[in-house]
Amino acid sequence: MFLKLLKYDFKSVFFKLIPVFIVLPVFAIACMFTNLLSFESSVSILMVFITNLAFFMVIVGANVFAILIIVMRYTKSLFKDQGYLSHTLPISKHKLLLSQLLVSFIAFILLVVVTIISLLIAYLNSDFFIIVQEIIYSYIQVLITPETIAMDLIMSILSSITSSLKTILIVFLGIALGHIHSNRKNLMSIIYCGAIYFGIYLFTNLFNVIFFENFEMSNIYDVVVIIENIIISILAYFITIFTMNRQLNLE
Repeated sequence: MFLKLLKYDFKSVFFKLIPVFIVLPVFAIACMFTNLLSFESSVSILMVFITNLAFFMVIVGANVFAILIIVMRYTKSLFKDQGYLSHTLPISKHKLLLSQLLVSFIAFILLVVVTIISLLIAYLNSDFFIIVQEIIYSYIQVLITPETIAMDLIMSILSSITSSLKTILIVFLGIALGHIHSNRKNLMSIIYCGAIYFGIYLFTNLFNVIFFENFEMSNIYDVVVIIENIIISILAYFITIFTMNRQLNLE
């Protein structure tokens, strides 16, 4: 039953994200040709500026659209009219939430991959990409040695994964808490998301300052961040489950 639910949620989200995965590379190709032609003075500077600005606006818009799709799917499936059906399925609340979490995380990863590919298409042969390459190369020469590059890469990937899961679960928790209320559920969801994220941001930064005053180690920051992300994610997950079990108030 869980696999069927996962497949259903996956289709519901990704069919709506297909336009995003098409639009980004298309604009990237247009941007690439405009930038290449600009070297031959065939295209005005204004046209280059407009094309590049439009491309970055599309990137921002695509990411906002994808986030809205994920949030709307989660809210509709568990807290609006469709929630009446979801919560009567012969499946636990954990699996309902886990399905939403996996689909949201996969969608986020794919969006990041498509965005990076689009940026590479647009600027791979441009001066901008050469400058970025030089900055990265300088950083590697100064801060990274062959002995630490593998560990740094692993820690960076783990930090990004746990941070993404933490952000998704904070949003899920905020929406769940917002739907405890009888009125203005969407507004309360936004307030809860902002309050929780801001509170966690203040607490973790204060904790890190205190921690680093006592323990000054080279890679300790990444370890601390990963542990913090895992703890916050677990807390957000189980509080969301508790809210769904005890305080569910469907529209």
